[in-house]
Amino acid sequence: MMNKMYFLGCMGILAASAMLSSCSSDNDDPTPSPNPGSEVVYKWTTNGGLKACDHILFGTDDKENANGTQIGNGDQEFVFTGKQTLKKGTYLLKGWVYIADGAELTIEPGTIIKGDKQTKAALIAERGGKLIAKGTATEPIVFTSEEVAGSRKPGDWGGIILCGKAKNNQTEQQIEGGPRTKHGGADDADNSGALSYVR
Repeated sequence: MMNKMYFLGCMGILAASAMLSSCSSDNDDPTPSPNPGSEVVYKWTTNGGLKACDHILFGTDDKENANGTQIGNGDQEFVFTGKQTLKKGTYLLKGWVYIADGAELTIEPGTIIKGDKQTKAALIAERGGKLIAKGTATEPIVFTSEEVAGSRKPGDWGGIILCGKAKNNQTEQQIEGGPRTKHGGADDADNSGALSYVR
């Protein structure tokens, strides 16, 4: 009887070990895994309770894919992690989209990003996150409302929010509107990226 209990206990430990090892990954590299004959498959993870991934673009069918033109889906908050580049094109921003601490989002010249009014879209660079948006005189980067020309007005969307770590007159504060991010701190050498030829 004792041997049987010992054997069952060992089998239970082995089964638990196998389950735990299959849940972990030594490869957290955000590089997409090619799937011959179909779209590139991207990894999705949960980051602090929010849905996060290495690439958050969606196609017209709301399925995540590398060539989509929609950023976020408006139902959840999304997080850019690692170093990402938005290729020149026109994109629809839906909901709150974060550039996480340590992440860097580069937007190519000539890109147009339209904020969705219904979801009060906003692009938020968290403390330690960087937004690199360097347009040119001939190819500026445009952030605007998704509303049709003539109907656009202030408040259509949340805009760009840069939450640096430098001192300010309010010390460390939560940003307005309810998102999770704070701004301010004690690092006056901090920067949140670079913007030029942006309108």
